[in-house]
Amino acid sequence: NHLFVLNALKSIEKKYSLKIPLILTGGKNSAYEEIMLFLDKNKMDYVKYLGKVSREEIIALYQNAHLFITAVLYESSSLPILEATASGVQVLASRTIPNTEMAKKLNINLFDLSNSDELVSLLYSHWSNSEITTQEESNVENIKYYSWKNIASEYYSFFDKIHNQSTNSSEGTN
Repeated sequence: NHLFVLNALKSIEKKYSLKIPLILTGGKNSAYEEIMLFLDKNKMDYVKYLGKVSREEIIALYQNAHLFITAVLYESSSLPILEATASGVQVLASRTIPNTEMAKKLNINLFDLSNSDELVSLLYSHWSNSEITTQEESNVENIKYYSWKNIASEYYSFFDKIHNQSTNSSEGTN
């Protein structure tokens, strides 16, 4: 799905004569060669691949990013979205069930992986509009929902409720 994002960036370059810089991180997985060929063929020198980065480097990247993009077909939960929002970065994410669920608590922008025009529009508007700050401001407060303390409290309440239901139903059968 990196190619989906790269195609959107290339469309913006052609349509608006705008080169939005992109930094890619992570291991050299199955699509690596195809991605590098695409970048070379399309002369996209404004896209950099850093490979695997340390925890300190990823934090610095989030803190200095204008926006964060994740274009996945599936994942069970997105820690990178939480990391980006905790760093105050605007988030553009593919419309998956977990990302849609997170969008109920966090102010993130969802796009459909079958609609490249939608991503082009989101990328262009978020890159060129410096007035878009409501996302970061609301996420500073909303990210607290995902703190370990809050999640542990939610689990504790859930297990306590189940325990109480079990205890009450077994007392009723004696």
